[in-house]
Amino acid sequence: MYRFFGPFPASITEVASEQTCQGIAWLIREIPHDKLTPFACITEREVCKKDREFILKIMKLDYRDRPTVKEILADEWWDDDESNAA
Repeated sequence: MYRFFGPFPASITEVASEQTCQGIAWLIREIPHDKLTPFACITEREVCKKDREFILKIMKLDYRDRPTVKEILADEWWDDDESNAA
C-alpha cells in the first residue's frame, strides 16, 4: 500500500503506535522514494479517470482521511454511467 499510495502523511504519527511508526520508518528506508509507483500517476489508458479518483479516495494511508463505508456506498462511483466505461 505504501508503494502505491504513499508517502505517509505526517498526521499518521498522531494515531499510530510507536511500533507502527517504527514499521513506517523501516518502509521508508527500505523503499526509496524513486522506487515508489504512485497510483496517482496511473494514466487513463490503464484505469479510467472515474475509477482512479474513487480508488485514490478510499486508499488514503491515514484512516481518518478515508470516507466511511456509508460514504463509500453513497458515492457516485456506483452509479451506472456507460459513458465512463472503459
